[in-house]
Amino acid sequence: MLSIIICSINSTYFAKVSANISETVGVAYEIIKIDNSTNRYSLAQAYNIGADKALYHYLLFMHEDVAFHTQGWGKALITLLQQPHVGLVGVSGAVYKSKYPSTWSMIPEEYYRINALQRWKDGRITKHIQKESDVAEYSPVAVIDGVFMAVRKEVWLQYKFNEEHLHGFHLYDTDTSLRIGQKYQVVVSHQILLEHFSEGNLSKDWIMESMAAHKRLNQWLPAATVVLTKNAQKTTDYHAASAFCFLLIRHNMFLLAVKFLFKSISMQPIHSQNKNLVIYFLKHFILMIKKLKLISL
Repeated sequence: MLSIIICSINSTYFAKVSANISETVGVAYEIIKIDNSTNRYSLAQAYNIGADKALYHYLLFMHEDVAFHTQGWGKALITLLQQPHVGLVGVSGAVYKSKYPSTWSMIPEEYYRINALQRWKDGRITKHIQKESDVAEYSPVAVIDGVFMAVRKEVWLQYKFNEEHLHGFHLYDTDTSLRIGQKYQVVVSHQILLEHFSEGNLSKDWIMESMAAHKRLNQWLPAATVVLTKNAQKTTDYHAASAFCFLLIRHNMFLLAVKFLFKSISMQPIHSQNKNLVIYFLKHFILMIKKLKLISL
């Protein structure tokens, strides 16, 4: 019934998640492992290769650094995918996606739709994050997180992962969510509890891919499944733009950071976060200048 496609780079993680799936899924399934330990494929290529091999009608593309905490989660997933208006199912996402090149989570948490356990690199206690899971079996969203993405095979055939534009391991979730969302409903299931062992890596490569993807997908942005007032949208966009600005500064991408610094301030001139943003920019810029002086000596 369920074909599970995993792009694997770590044999230990793959063995653990395979055992966990066997213990929890509750339906007939197959696991299709695409060995990418040598980075032979982009994620879009790996997922499309896996889907081509799938024997079953329902496809799940997922990371290997996860564990399911729900018994029989496969039944809940298939029941949801059997609804013809549903095109894509995740376990975390947001009802609003800004036009700015941020992650889906760089907005106020009130717009999250999620039921997940998240581990942290810095040793913080694993956090159970829940938004709307107490009031609905699933929630329509604008975008989902790529840790767990499920579709019917005919939907995948219409909207294969975008190999033409996505050559790495980023933005496949935003790209796929927005494209499928033009015809079908994209939803987050609140009946599947998944634990994720990593936080993702927002590298310089991610930044450049995100900017390119948001430019290409601009016709569909911003995207929302709830109605926002003008003020609410402006506030949410401010969060997205300022969070992206912090990320640019962290990577010493100061010319781009200046652009998003001014965008942020122009949206919310008296926001208390502006002071922190300017101070963060100046500290990092001065630190970079000092390092360059040391190198020149």
